[in-house]
Amino acid sequence: NFKLGGSLPEFRKNNGSLRSLNLFGTNFSGSLPDSIGNLKMLSMIDLSYCNFYGSINPNVNGKPNTIGELAFSNVSSNLAVLDLSFNNLEGQISVSILNFGGLQSLGLSSNNFNAFPFNGPQQLKYLTNIDLSNNW
Repeated sequence: NFKLGGSLPEFRKNNGSLRSLNLFGTNFSGSLPDSIGNLKMLSMIDLSYCNFYGSINPNVNGKPNTIGELAFSNVSSNLAVLDLSFNNLEGQISVSILNFGGLQSLGLSSNNFNAFPFNGPQQLKYLTNIDLSNNW
């Protein structure tokens, strides 16, 4: 079987019309490029069952970063589905994930996240599905 793989390429700024990014089950690996924030119209991001590892974008502007700041901050108002399940991602999920105001489904299962410092999903009024299982 042919499988896409390697590092995920940078996204150009003029890719702003892309609505869905589905890389489910590919062999992409490494960290996500900061330029994913250029995809401002995304409503669905599915990067589950890939080989991404580490903290996503561990440094932004020279500052340590945690999941939630992602680089998705520019797409947060449109984002309805975010699935990062079954990777090797680690670290803390930041309270800034609450900025994804339209989020309906959040999948973060089967990674190595170690802290969920927000009070809960009650601030995500459209959230109907959340999976945080199998994090160590």
